[in-house]
Amino acid sequence: MIKYNFNLEKLKKFFKLKRKDKNDGFTLVELVAVMAIIAILAAAFIPRFGNYLTEAKKVGILNEAKSIVTAYESVKHKGKLKETDIGSKFEGTNLPLEAGTLKNLGNASVTECKLIIDTESHDFTINDDNTISIYKDGSVIGNPISIGSSNTPTPPVEP
Repeated sequence: MIKYNFNLEKLKKFFKLKRKDKNDGFTLVELVAVMAIIAILAAAFIPRFGNYLTEAKKVGILNEAKSIVTAYESVKHKGKLKETDIGSKFEGTNLPLEAGTLKNLGNASVTECKLIIDTESHDFTINDDNTISIYKDGSVIGNPISIGSSNTPTPPVEP
């Protein structure tokens, strides 16, 4: 028979980890280096993030323009309503657009919305003064369109 000599104290000492007496931390040089790397990354990616916000706003305006044109064409095609404006009379119960749909293009005409949708031959930009300018071949078409709802909508103009 084999006899085991089991000494618990020796086993504890054998597996016991040595404790370091010095404080482990980051040096000032390491902290400054990390801050410099973060600053470089921020400088590289913040302009791209701003472009994403602008593009998202443009997509929202484009979708609203599509809703306006689709609703106008639906009304025109069905012949049930002959409205002279897009805004309050064009939105609401039993009408082509739900109330509150026109958050950005309440001042735009149907013709302007059709130009916004025509992305192959037209482009639009969002200006700093909260307006939209429509371009064709680098030239501005018409007056800037104010972004935001309006109580006095522009009548639809058929091209």
